[in-house]
Amino acid sequence: MWVVGIVWSAVLMLGIWGAQSQARQLREASAQQALQVLEAVALPTGVALANREFERLDTMVGTLEGDAAAGFNLMWMAVLDSEGRVVAHSDPSHFGSRLEGPFVAQALNAESSISLLSDDDGTPVLLAAVPLQSGLRWGTALGQVNLSAVEVQVRDHVIQALMASSMVALLIGLVLTQLLNRLLLKPLDQVRGMAQDIADGRTETRLAPAGQQEMDQLGHALNEMADRIVRQREHMEARVANRTQELKRANRALTGLNKQLNEAVEQLEQLARTDELTGLLNRRAFLETLDFELRRSNRTGSPLSLLLLDVDHFKFYNDTHGHPAGDRLLSRVSNVFQGRLRTIDRVARYGGEEFAVVLLDTGPGEAVCVGESLAAEVRCTDFVGAEESQPGGRITVSVGVATRPSRGCTAGELLEEADRALYLAKARGRNRVHLLPGEAA
Repeated sequence: MWVVGIVWSAVLMLGIWGAQSQARQLREASAQQALQVLEAVALPTGVALANREFERLDTMVGTLEGDAAAGFNLMWMAVLDSEGRVVAHSDPSHFGSRLEGPFVAQALNAESSISLLSDDDGTPVLLAAVPLQSGLRWGTALGQVNLSAVEVQVRDHVIQALMASSMVALLIGLVLTQLLNRLLLKPLDQVRGMAQDIADGRTETRLAPAGQQEMDQLGHALNEMADRIVRQREHMEARVANRTQELKRANRALTGLNKQLNEAVEQLEQLARTDELTGLLNRRAFLETLDFELRRSNRTGSPLSLLLLDVDHFKFYNDTHGHPAGDRLLSRVSNVFQGRLRTIDRVARYGGEEFAVVLLDTGPGEAVCVGESLAAEVRCTDFVGAEESQPGGRITVSVGVATRPSRGCTAGELLEEADRALYLAKARGRNRVHLLPGEAA
Protein backbone atom coordinates (compact mmCIF):
# COMPACT_ATOMS: atom_id res chain seq x y z
CA MET A 1 0.00 0.00 0.00
CA TRP A 2 3.01 2.32 0.21
CA VAL A 3 2.77 2.72 -3.58
CA VAL A 4 -0.80 4.01 -3.25
CA GLY A 5 0.35 6.55 -0.64
CA ILE A 6 3.22 7.90 -2.77
CA VAL A 7 1.14 8.23 -5.92
CA TRP A 8 -1.80 9.73 -4.03
CA SER A 9 0.47 12.37 -2.44
CA ALA A 10 2.07 13.37 -5.74
CA VAL A 11 -1.20 13.73 -7.66
CA LEU A 12 -2.82 15.55 -4.72
CA MET A 13 0.03 18.10 -4.69
CA LEU A 14 -0.60 18.80 -8.39
CA GLY A 15 -4.34 19.23 -7.72
CA ILE A 16 -3.70 21.67 -4.85
CA TRP A 17 -1.33 23.72 -7.02
CA GLY A 18 -3.94 23.95 -9.80
CA ALA A 19 -6.69 24.93 -7.35
CA GLN A 20 -4.54 27.66 -5.82
CA SER A 21 -3.77 29.04 -9.27
CA GLN A 22 -7.49 29.22 -10.12
CA ALA A 23 -8.27 30.85 -6.74
CA ARG A 24 -5.63 33.52 -7.35
CA GLN A 25 -7.08 34.29 -10.80
CA LEU A 26 -10.63 34.61 -9.42
CA ARG A 27 -9.52 36.94 -6.61
CA GLU A 28 -7.48 39.10 -9.00
CA ALA A 29 -10.41 39.31 -11.42
CA SER A 30 -12.75 40.41 -8.60
CA ALA A 31 -10.27 43.07 -7.45
CA GLN A 32 -9.96 44.38 -11.04
CA GLN A 33 -13.75 44.55 -11.43
CA ALA A 34 -14.15 46.43 -8.14
CA LEU A 35 -11.51 49.01 -9.13
CA GLN A 36 -13.07 49.47 -12.57
CA VAL A 37 -16.50 50.14 -11.06
CA LEU A 38 -15.04 52.74 -8.66
CA GLU A 39 -13.02 54.29 -11.53
CA ALA A 40 -16.19 54.43 -13.64
CA VAL A 41 -17.80 56.75 -11.09
CA ALA A 42 -14.59 58.53 -10.05
CA LEU A 43 -14.87 61.34 -12.61
CA PRO A 44 -18.55 62.29 -11.97
CA THR A 45 -17.93 61.91 -8.23
CA GLY A 46 -14.89 64.20 -8.50
CA VAL A 47 -16.94 66.78 -10.41
CA ALA A 48 -19.69 66.67 -7.79
CA LEU A 49 -17.09 67.02 -5.01
CA ALA A 50 -15.36 69.91 -6.78
CA ASN A 51 -18.71 71.69 -7.12
CA ARG A 52 -19.61 70.82 -3.48
CA GLU A 53 -22.80 69.05 -4.63
CA PHE A 54 -23.09 66.90 -1.52
CA GLU A 55 -26.67 65.82 -2.19
CA ARG A 56 -25.60 64.50 -5.58
CA LEU A 57 -22.69 62.67 -3.90
CA ASP A 58 -25.10 61.06 -1.41
CA THR A 59 -27.34 59.94 -4.31
CA MET A 60 -24.42 58.42 -6.24
CA VAL A 61 -23.05 56.61 -3.15
CA GLY A 62 -26.51 55.34 -2.17
CA THR A 63 -27.13 54.00 -5.68
CA LEU A 64 -23.92 51.96 -5.69
CA GLU A 65 -24.44 50.41 -2.21
CA GLY A 66 -25.22 46.70 -2.45
CA ASP A 67 -25.02 46.72 -6.26
CA ALA A 68 -24.28 43.20 -7.52
CA ALA A 69 -24.81 43.82 -11.23
CA ALA A 70 -21.10 43.53 -11.99
CA GLY A 71 -20.70 40.28 -10.07
CA PHE A 72 -19.66 41.71 -6.69
CA ASN A 73 -21.27 43.02 -3.52
CA LEU A 74 -20.27 46.55 -2.51
CA MET A 75 -20.70 46.66 1.30
CA TRP A 76 -20.10 50.42 1.64
CA MET A 77 -18.67 53.36 -0.22
CA ALA A 78 -17.26 56.62 1.09
CA VAL A 79 -16.01 59.85 -0.49
CA LEU A 80 -13.26 61.74 1.36
CA ASP A 81 -12.20 65.31 0.65
CA SER A 82 -8.54 66.29 0.19
CA GLU A 83 -8.09 66.57 3.98
CA GLY A 84 -9.48 63.08 4.69
CA ARG A 85 -12.95 64.02 6.00
CA VAL A 86 -15.99 61.98 4.97
CA VAL A 87 -18.25 64.11 2.72
CA ALA A 88 -20.46 61.20 1.57
CA HIS A 89 -20.98 57.69 2.92
CA SER A 90 -23.45 54.87 2.41
CA ASP A 91 -23.92 55.14 6.21
CA PRO A 92 -24.86 58.83 6.81
CA SER A 93 -23.68 58.66 10.43
CA HIS A 94 -20.05 58.77 9.17
CA PHE A 95 -20.49 62.23 7.56
CA GLY A 96 -17.82 64.67 8.75
CA SER A 97 -15.74 61.98 10.50
CA ARG A 98 -12.26 60.75 9.58
CA LEU A 99 -11.67 57.15 8.55
CA GLU A 100 -8.62 55.56 10.19
CA GLY A 101 -6.22 52.80 9.24
CA PRO A 102 -3.06 52.23 7.17
CA PHE A 103 -5.05 51.61 3.97
CA VAL A 104 -6.95 54.92 4.32
CA ALA A 105 -3.66 56.79 4.89
CA GLN A 106 -2.16 55.11 1.81
CA ALA A 107 -5.26 55.87 -0.28
CA LEU A 108 -5.19 59.61 0.56
CA ASN A 109 -1.64 59.86 -0.86
CA ALA A 110 -1.97 57.39 -3.75
CA GLU A 111 -1.70 58.81 -7.28
CA SER A 112 -3.60 55.88 -8.82
CA SER A 113 -6.12 53.19 -7.88
CA ILE A 114 -5.13 50.68 -5.15
CA SER A 115 -6.72 47.62 -3.52
CA LEU A 116 -6.11 45.33 -0.53
CA LEU A 117 -7.49 41.88 0.40
CA SER A 118 -8.47 41.84 4.06
CA ASP A 119 -10.78 40.24 6.65
CA ASP A 120 -13.73 41.93 8.37
CA ASP A 121 -14.88 39.90 11.41
CA GLY A 122 -14.45 36.62 9.54
CA THR A 123 -15.80 37.96 6.23
CA PRO A 124 -13.30 38.13 3.33
CA VAL A 125 -13.35 41.66 1.90
CA LEU A 126 -11.55 43.77 -0.67
CA LEU A 127 -10.70 47.38 0.10
CA ALA A 128 -10.43 49.58 -3.01
CA ALA A 129 -9.55 53.26 -3.42
CA VAL A 130 -9.59 55.59 -6.44
CA PRO A 131 -8.27 59.20 -6.45
CA LEU A 132 -10.80 61.85 -7.50
CA GLN A 133 -9.01 64.36 -9.65
CA SER A 134 -9.62 66.59 -12.64
CA GLY A 135 -6.46 68.63 -12.94
CA LEU A 136 -6.60 69.11 -9.15
CA ARG A 137 -6.87 66.39 -6.50
CA TRP A 138 -10.39 66.85 -5.06
CA GLY A 139 -10.52 63.79 -2.84
CA THR A 140 -10.63 59.99 -2.70
CA ALA A 141 -13.35 57.36 -3.23
CA LEU A 142 -13.16 54.30 -0.97
CA GLY A 143 -15.15 51.08 -1.17
CA GLN A 144 -15.34 47.72 0.58
CA VAL A 145 -16.43 44.69 -1.45
CA ASN A 146 -17.73 41.44 0.10
CA LEU A 147 -15.74 38.53 -1.40
CA SER A 148 -17.81 35.79 0.24
CA ALA A 149 -19.28 34.74 -3.12
CA VAL A 150 -15.80 34.60 -4.69
CA GLU A 151 -14.47 32.55 -1.76
CA VAL A 152 -17.37 30.10 -2.21
CA GLN A 153 -16.30 29.67 -5.84
CA VAL A 154 -12.68 29.21 -4.72
CA ARG A 155 -13.71 26.62 -2.13
CA ASP A 156 -15.82 24.73 -4.69
CA HIS A 157 -12.91 24.68 -7.16
CA VAL A 158 -10.53 23.43 -4.46
CA ILE A 159 -12.93 20.69 -3.33
CA GLN A 160 -13.54 19.55 -6.91
CA ALA A 161 -9.81 19.53 -7.67
CA LEU A 162 -8.97 17.60 -4.49
CA MET A 163 -11.73 15.04 -5.07
CA ALA A 164 -10.71 14.51 -8.69
CA SER A 165 -7.01 14.27 -7.75
CA SER A 166 -7.72 11.85 -4.90
CA MET A 167 -9.78 9.53 -7.13
CA VAL A 168 -7.18 9.56 -9.89
CA ALA A 169 -4.36 8.97 -7.37
CA LEU A 170 -6.19 6.12 -5.67
CA LEU A 171 -6.93 4.44 -9.00
CA ILE A 172 -3.31 4.78 -10.12
CA GLY A 173 -2.06 3.39 -6.81
CA LEU A 174 -4.37 0.38 -6.91
CA VAL A 175 -3.42 -0.44 -10.49
CA LEU A 176 0.29 -0.14 -9.71
CA THR A 177 -0.09 -2.32 -6.63
CA GLN A 178 -1.88 -5.02 -8.62
CA LEU A 179 0.72 -4.96 -11.38
CA LEU A 180 3.59 -5.05 -8.91
CA ASN A 181 1.98 -8.04 -7.21
CA ARG A 182 1.83 -9.87 -10.50
CA LEU A 183 5.31 -8.77 -11.55
CA LEU A 184 7.22 -9.42 -8.30
CA LEU A 185 5.24 -11.33 -5.70
CA LYS A 186 4.02 -14.13 -7.99
CA PRO A 187 7.53 -14.98 -9.29
CA LEU A 188 8.83 -14.86 -5.69
CA ASP A 189 6.06 -17.21 -4.61
CA GLN A 190 7.05 -19.62 -7.38
CA VAL A 191 10.65 -19.48 -6.16
CA ARG A 192 9.50 -20.17 -2.57
CA GLY A 193 7.40 -23.13 -3.79
CA MET A 194 10.33 -24.56 -5.71
CA ALA A 195 12.60 -24.25 -2.66
CA GLN A 196 10.01 -26.11 -0.54
CA ASP A 197 9.76 -28.83 -3.18
CA ILE A 198 13.53 -29.29 -3.14
CA ALA A 199 13.49 -29.46 0.66
CA ASP A 200 10.82 -32.18 0.41
CA GLY A 201 12.93 -34.08 -2.12
CA ARG A 202 11.03 -33.18 -5.28
CA THR A 203 13.97 -32.00 -7.39
CA GLU A 204 12.14 -32.27 -10.68
CA THR A 205 10.37 -28.92 -10.15
CA ARG A 206 11.44 -26.19 -12.57
CA LEU A 207 10.46 -22.50 -13.02
CA ALA A 208 8.81 -21.50 -16.26
CA PRO A 209 10.54 -18.65 -18.09
CA ALA A 210 8.96 -15.22 -17.35
CA GLY A 211 7.74 -13.03 -20.27
CA GLN A 212 7.30 -9.18 -20.57
CA GLN A 213 3.51 -9.18 -20.46
CA GLU A 214 3.40 -7.70 -16.95
CA MET A 215 5.65 -4.79 -17.95
CA ASP A 216 3.52 -4.14 -21.03
CA GLN A 217 0.39 -4.08 -18.91
CA LEU A 218 2.06 -1.78 -16.41
CA GLY A 219 3.08 0.66 -19.16
CA HIS A 220 -0.39 0.58 -20.68
CA ALA A 221 -1.96 1.25 -17.27
CA LEU A 222 0.42 4.10 -16.57
CA ASN A 223 -0.28 5.68 -19.97
CA GLU A 224 -3.99 5.39 -19.40
CA MET A 225 -3.69 7.05 -15.98
CA ALA A 226 -1.55 9.81 -17.48
CA ASP A 227 -4.19 10.37 -20.17
CA ARG A 228 -6.82 10.68 -17.47
CA ILE A 229 -4.72 13.24 -15.59
CA VAL A 230 -4.22 15.23 -18.84
CA ARG A 231 -7.95 15.14 -19.60
CA GLN A 232 -8.76 16.29 -16.07
CA ARG A 233 -6.24 19.13 -16.30
CA GLU A 234 -7.54 20.19 -19.73
CA HIS A 235 -11.08 20.18 -18.35
CA MET A 236 -10.07 22.42 -15.45
CA GLU A 237 -8.06 24.73 -17.73
CA ALA A 238 -11.01 25.00 -20.11
CA ARG A 239 -13.26 26.07 -17.23
CA VAL A 240 -10.72 28.69 -16.16
CA ALA A 241 -10.31 29.86 -19.78
CA ASN A 242 -14.08 30.22 -20.19
CA ARG A 243 -14.28 32.19 -16.97
CA THR A 244 -11.37 34.36 -18.11
CA GLN A 245 -13.07 35.06 -21.45
CA GLU A 246 -16.27 36.03 -19.64
CA LEU A 247 -14.31 38.44 -17.45
CA LYS A 248 -12.51 39.89 -20.49
CA ARG A 249 -15.81 40.47 -22.30
CA ALA A 250 -17.24 42.11 -19.19
CA ASN A 251 -14.10 44.24 -18.85
CA ARG A 252 -14.28 45.32 -22.51
CA ALA A 253 -17.93 46.28 -22.10
CA LEU A 254 -17.10 48.16 -18.92
CA THR A 255 -14.19 49.92 -20.63
CA GLY A 256 -16.52 51.09 -23.40
CA LEU A 257 -19.02 52.37 -20.87
CA ASN A 258 -16.22 54.11 -18.97
CA LYS A 259 -15.09 55.86 -22.15
CA GLN A 260 -18.61 57.04 -22.96
CA LEU A 261 -19.11 58.17 -19.38
CA ASN A 262 -15.80 60.04 -19.34
CA GLU A 263 -16.65 61.83 -22.58
CA ALA A 264 -20.10 62.76 -21.31
CA VAL A 265 -18.72 64.01 -18.00
CA GLU A 266 -16.03 66.04 -19.77
CA GLN A 267 -18.69 67.68 -21.93
CA LEU A 268 -20.89 68.38 -18.91
CA GLU A 269 -17.94 69.77 -16.96
CA GLN A 270 -17.01 71.98 -19.91
CA LEU A 271 -20.57 73.28 -20.21
CA ALA A 272 -20.83 73.81 -16.46
CA ARG A 273 -17.63 75.88 -16.20
CA THR A 274 -17.35 77.86 -19.43
CA ASP A 275 -19.22 80.70 -21.07
CA GLU A 276 -20.88 79.49 -24.28
CA LEU A 277 -20.18 82.68 -26.25
CA THR A 278 -16.53 83.41 -25.38
CA GLY A 279 -15.24 80.06 -24.15
CA LEU A 280 -13.94 81.77 -20.99
CA LEU A 281 -14.73 80.71 -17.44
CA ASN A 282 -18.31 81.55 -16.51
CA ARG A 283 -19.29 83.50 -13.39
CA ARG A 284 -19.73 80.41 -11.20
CA ALA A 285 -16.42 78.83 -12.16
CA PHE A 286 -14.66 82.18 -11.77
CA LEU A 287 -15.99 82.69 -8.24
CA GLU A 288 -14.76 79.20 -7.28
CA THR A 289 -11.35 79.96 -8.80
CA LEU A 290 -11.13 83.33 -7.05
CA ASP A 291 -12.03 81.79 -3.68
CA PHE A 292 -9.47 79.00 -4.13
CA GLU A 293 -6.64 81.31 -5.24
CA LEU A 294 -7.43 83.86 -2.53
CA ARG A 295 -7.29 81.22 0.21
CA ARG A 296 -3.95 80.06 -1.21
CA SER A 297 -2.71 83.66 -1.24
CA ASN A 298 -3.79 84.14 2.37
CA ARG A 299 -1.86 81.01 3.38
CA THR A 300 1.33 81.81 1.49
CA GLY A 301 1.28 85.61 1.82
CA SER A 302 1.80 86.03 -1.93
CA PRO A 303 0.06 89.02 -3.57
CA LEU A 304 -3.05 88.60 -5.72
CA SER A 305 -4.94 91.20 -7.75
CA LEU A 306 -8.39 91.32 -9.33
CA LEU A 307 -9.44 93.29 -12.43
CA LEU A 308 -13.05 94.03 -13.37
CA LEU A 309 -13.34 95.28 -16.98
CA ASP A 310 -16.46 96.71 -18.59
CA VAL A 311 -16.91 97.51 -22.31
CA ASP A 312 -17.83 101.20 -22.52
CA HIS A 313 -21.12 102.17 -24.25
CA PHE A 314 -21.75 98.53 -25.18
CA LYS A 315 -25.53 98.91 -25.00
CA PHE A 316 -25.43 101.67 -27.63
CA TYR A 317 -23.24 99.49 -29.88
CA ASN A 318 -25.57 96.53 -29.38
CA ASP A 319 -28.70 98.59 -30.10
CA THR A 320 -27.10 100.13 -33.20
CA HIS A 321 -25.66 97.01 -34.82
CA GLY A 322 -27.81 94.25 -33.35
CA HIS A 323 -27.20 91.44 -30.86
CA PRO A 324 -25.20 89.18 -33.24
CA ALA A 325 -22.71 92.01 -33.81
CA GLY A 326 -22.58 92.61 -30.06
CA ASP A 327 -21.84 88.93 -29.46
CA ARG A 328 -19.02 89.03 -32.03
CA LEU A 329 -17.55 92.09 -30.32
CA LEU A 330 -17.56 90.38 -26.89
CA SER A 331 -15.98 87.26 -28.36
CA ARG A 332 -13.20 89.29 -29.97
CA VAL A 333 -12.60 91.28 -26.78
CA SER A 334 -12.18 88.00 -24.90
CA ASN A 335 -9.58 86.91 -27.50
CA VAL A 336 -7.70 90.18 -26.97
CA PHE A 337 -7.58 89.54 -23.21
CA GLN A 338 -6.40 85.96 -23.60
CA GLY A 339 -3.68 87.04 -26.01
CA ARG A 340 -2.26 89.60 -23.56
CA LEU A 341 -2.48 87.65 -20.26
CA ARG A 342 -0.14 85.03 -18.84
CA THR A 343 -1.10 81.37 -18.85
CA ILE A 344 -1.27 81.38 -15.01
CA ASP A 345 -3.83 84.24 -14.97
CA ARG A 346 -7.57 83.42 -14.89
CA VAL A 347 -9.95 85.38 -17.14
CA ALA A 348 -13.75 85.02 -17.15
CA ARG A 349 -16.89 86.58 -18.56
CA TYR A 350 -18.37 87.93 -15.35
CA GLY A 351 -21.72 88.95 -16.86
CA GLY A 352 -23.05 90.81 -19.91
CA GLU A 353 -20.25 93.02 -21.22
CA GLU A 354 -18.23 92.70 -17.99
CA PHE A 355 -15.06 90.61 -17.66
CA ALA A 356 -12.95 89.61 -14.64
CA VAL A 357 -9.27 88.68 -14.37
CA VAL A 358 -7.37 87.12 -11.43
CA LEU A 359 -3.67 88.02 -11.55
CA LEU A 360 -1.59 85.59 -9.50
CA ASP A 361 1.52 86.81 -7.63
CA THR A 362 0.76 90.37 -8.77
CA GLY A 363 0.79 93.49 -6.58
CA PRO A 364 -1.27 96.67 -7.13
CA GLY A 365 1.30 98.49 -9.26
CA GLU A 366 1.75 95.59 -11.64
CA ALA A 367 -2.02 95.07 -11.73
CA VAL A 368 -2.59 98.66 -12.87
CA CYS A 369 0.00 98.15 -15.61
CA VAL A 370 -1.75 94.98 -16.77
CA GLY A 371 -5.11 96.79 -16.77
CA GLU A 372 -3.68 99.66 -18.84
CA SER A 373 -2.11 97.16 -21.26
CA LEU A 374 -5.44 95.38 -21.77
CA ALA A 375 -7.30 98.69 -22.19
CA ALA A 376 -4.73 99.93 -24.73
CA GLU A 377 -4.89 96.67 -26.71
CA VAL A 378 -8.69 96.91 -26.97
CA ARG A 379 -8.49 100.58 -27.91
CA CYS A 380 -6.03 99.82 -30.72
CA THR A 381 -8.11 96.95 -32.11
CA ASP A 382 -10.42 97.64 -35.06
CA PHE A 383 -14.01 96.57 -34.44
CA VAL A 384 -16.62 96.60 -37.22
CA GLY A 385 -19.03 99.51 -36.78
CA ALA A 386 -17.15 101.17 -33.91
CA GLU A 387 -16.58 104.38 -35.87
CA GLU A 388 -20.32 104.76 -36.39
CA SER A 389 -21.57 104.15 -32.84
CA GLN A 390 -18.79 104.72 -30.29
CA PRO A 391 -17.34 108.00 -28.96
CA GLY A 392 -14.07 108.65 -30.75
CA GLY A 393 -14.84 105.80 -33.13
CA ARG A 394 -13.06 103.23 -30.93
CA ILE A 395 -14.13 100.46 -28.57
CA THR A 396 -12.78 101.14 -25.06
CA VAL A 397 -12.96 99.49 -21.64
CA SER A 398 -13.01 100.77 -18.08
CA VAL A 399 -11.00 98.83 -15.49
CA GLY A 400 -11.35 98.59 -11.71
CA VAL A 401 -8.40 97.19 -9.72
CA ALA A 402 -8.36 95.59 -6.25
CA THR A 403 -5.50 93.71 -4.61
CA ARG A 404 -4.68 91.47 -1.70
CA PRO A 405 -3.21 91.81 0.96
CA SER A 406 -3.53 95.61 0.83
CA ARG A 407 -7.32 95.24 0.93
CA GLY A 408 -10.01 92.60 1.63
CA CYS A 409 -8.97 89.02 2.35
CA THR A 410 -12.23 87.35 1.24
CA ALA A 411 -13.57 86.93 -2.26
CA GLY A 412 -16.62 89.07 -1.48
CA GLU A 413 -14.52 91.92 -0.10
CA LEU A 414 -12.11 91.81 -3.03
CA LEU A 415 -14.97 91.85 -5.57
CA GLU A 416 -16.61 94.76 -3.75
CA GLU A 417 -13.35 96.77 -3.88
CA ALA A 418 -12.87 96.04 -7.60
CA ASP A 419 -16.51 96.94 -8.35
CA ARG A 420 -16.17 100.29 -6.53
CA ALA A 421 -13.00 101.03 -8.47
CA LEU A 422 -14.75 100.15 -11.75
CA TYR A 423 -17.68 102.40 -10.87
CA LEU A 424 -15.31 105.33 -10.25
CA ALA A 425 -13.45 104.62 -13.52
CA LYS A 426 -16.72 104.85 -15.46
CA ALA A 427 -17.94 107.85 -13.44
CA ARG A 428 -14.76 109.77 -14.25
CA GLY A 429 -15.11 109.45 -17.99
CA ARG A 430 -14.57 105.76 -18.85
CA ASN A 431 -11.64 104.45 -20.91
CA ARG A 432 -9.40 104.43 -17.85
CA VAL A 433 -7.94 102.20 -15.12
CA HIS A 434 -8.79 103.07 -11.53
CA LEU A 435 -7.23 101.91 -8.24
CA LEU A 436 -8.94 103.07 -5.04
CA PRO A 437 -7.00 105.60 -2.94
CA GLY A 438 -4.95 103.88 -0.28
CA GLU A 439 -3.73 101.04 -2.52
CA ALA A 440 0.02 101.08 -2.96
CA ALA A 441 0.76 101.34 -6.64
